[in-house]
Amino acid sequence: MGQKLLTLPQQGKDIFTKPKINRKEIVNSILTPMDLEKLTMSMVDFIFRR
Repeated sequence: MGQKLLTLPQQGKDIFTKPKINRKEIVNSILTPMDLEKLTMSMVDFIFRR
């Protein structure tokens, strides 16, 4: 049965690759200056969730 399965026509073989990550875009989004109020509120939310 295994031989029969291997002889069947294959339309497209799956290729597993590591997704491309735009590191520059991620770094820029992290290093974007934040408004002091937004930063304070996010820190307060984080503390309350802990």
